[in-house]
Amino acid sequence: MTTGPSIRQPPVQKPPELDDDETLAGRQKVTGGNASIEFSKGKKGEALIVAVRCQGAGKIEVAVRSVHVSFVLNCLAGEVSTT
Repeated sequence: MTTGPSIRQPPVQKPPELDDDETLAGRQKVTGGNASIEFSKGKKGEALIVAVRCQGAGKIEVAVRSVHVSFVLNCLAGEVSTT
């Protein structure tokens, strides 16, 4: 018995996709527990986009201190979440 349409989720091991006009500044491999990552400096006037993906119950607390931004991504059991 199905409960509704199946929505294919990206695997958590695959990083969020970049648009054609975006440049990768840094990337963290699959991680459990605490982690930090350094990223390269962009050109003045360029936007910094932070994308994270998680799987399983919990949360990711993201802090980008250089631009005074932070957010929390709540991760759900059985789902892959991307923000």
